[in-house]
Amino acid sequence: MSGAGIIPTAEPCVAVTGTSVITAAAPDAARAGMDVLRLGGNAFDAAMAACLVESVVLPMKLGLAGDLVALVKVKGEPARALLSIGGGPEALANGAQLTVTGACSVGSPGAPQGYMEIAKLGRLSMDVLAKPAIELARSGTPWAPIAVQLTHETEDLLRKYNDEIGYLPGGKLPKVGDTLHLPGLAKVIEEFVDKGADLFAGEIGNALLDKVRRGGGFLTRNDLKPQPAQWLDLESVDLGNGVTLMATPYPTHGHFLLQAAQQVAAGVRTTDAYRATMKNPAPASGGTSVITCADSEGNVVVLVPSNSFPQYGAAVVVEEYDLILGNRPGRGFDLNAEPGHPNAPRPGRIPQTTLHAWMLEAPDGLFFGASPGGRNQMPWNLQTVSGLLEGNRDLADIVNRPRWGLTPKREIQVEEGYELAVSGEFKTIPRLTLRSVNQILSLPHDSTLHSAAADPRTGALALSENA
Repeated sequence: MSGAGIIPTAEPCVAVTGTSVITAAAPDAARAGMDVLRLGGNAFDAAMAACLVESVVLPMKLGLAGDLVALVKVKGEPARALLSIGGGPEALANGAQLTVTGACSVGSPGAPQGYMEIAKLGRLSMDVLAKPAIELARSGTPWAPIAVQLTHETEDLLRKYNDEIGYLPGGKLPKVGDTLHLPGLAKVIEEFVDKGADLFAGEIGNALLDKVRRGGGFLTRNDLKPQPAQWLDLESVDLGNGVTLMATPYPTHGHFLLQAAQQVAAGVRTTDAYRATMKNPAPASGGTSVITCADSEGNVVVLVPSNSFPQYGAAVVVEEYDLILGNRPGRGFDLNAEPGHPNAPRPGRIPQTTLHAWMLEAPDGLFFGASPGGRNQMPWNLQTVSGLLEGNRDLADIVNRPRWGLTPKREIQVEEGYELAVSGEFKTIPRLTLRSVNQILSLPHDSTLHSAAADPRTGALALSENA
């Protein structure tokens, strides 16, 4: 395996063009979404199907026990943000103390409510959308390289907090190409089809609570009750020359993306704009994914679902359901913050989250995108937006060009060929080896054809279809 934060060198991606486009971090997810479009579904149907497949193929990065941030544009309507993020456990009011991982890090899941909000915008039934994911979970799917690496990196925590789990089959670390069998997760998705946002009201919720309590955690039945997902206006900033950048609002990091983009538009390089905006960045991390879709009607959605960090959320698995639980400190809680600080742990509180998505409106069209990556989400999105601000409309070039990112020790590393690298200031790594998963869509004003590109660094895929 390669070093922390680096994956083997990938091949550059190629942009696709069609009346409908979809991107996903897992190729199987993109294919499932495209199949749904061919069945007559819209962008929201396709994204939902893809998201459920990714919860099987990349379950350590996203799932029904995690959270969701989304940017949604229904044709003819203003774009909006959807925030479905679980809050702090109610036991915090009685002196309970969160830990970074383990049973005492688990909080309220937000994903089921958010997923259902997206599904409501579609036209196909939930059982149709969930069928590909259920079949993959039952029949098995090949272990992806990034999933194997994340498992190797989390081995100690997985063994510490769990007994026998499907993610360490036979007690051994998986290898690329091995088959990942998750029959328990198939049951979870089936229950989601049946109960929707009330997924955790029954036996699955009981098993979750039992697992957490046996580990010394303090989650309660009330913590599993569905909390309304929030539909909010996007924040925006005028960058001049007829360009407006919009992003999901506070408490997401879209707020900081807008601030940094203003500096880039004024001529500041992205590294300096990042440093000026995020003066004390937390360690880089990532337990998040991205799915984007634009259909022939002009509907667009960018999903950013997450189990949070380090690599397996809380690293706690409800064994009988193959369900990986998310960790609330990974969603922004600062365990060392003073009680009055907005990121201090508190019952029901939703702190700042690195999750965000963006939309850029220019004279020649609309552009949408996002990336996973914990604290690297903002700088990676900033670099993508920077390419668009330069006038570049070659989406593949924007995605493939050398990038920079933060290491877990807050150091900046750059891929070979990064033109702003200064000797001694950065650590240089091979091209296309960061863990960015940037995905970008374009909807030109003068064409019915959309374009898309997906970051090749961890195997993301973009597909297109012509009506």
